[in-house]
Amino acid sequence: PVMHIAHEGFWFGVGPLLSGQPRRVTALARTDAHLARVPVAALRALLAGAPQWWRVIGTSALEYGDITVAAYGDMLIQDTTRRCAAALLRL
Repeated sequence: PVMHIAHEGFWFGVGPLLSGQPRRVTALARTDAHLARVPVAALRALLAGAPQWWRVIGTSALEYGDITVAAYGDMLIQDTTRRCAAALLRL
């Protein structure tokens, strides 16, 4: 499994919006957190009224890719001290 620690303001859920498929990730809060859920149908309606917001959705998708590649690269580091330091720098 791959893990990433997200910070306040992190938005996830672009996958189902773009693909129509179920979520591929699980979110687990390790501290008190507030979670807001926006149904896909409501989000599609908002985007229909403001098509320029699709750019923000695309940016989120690119951020997911960047996080995934960085986390995978961190896991490839064999030295545990360096791997831990790389993960901390990523966060």
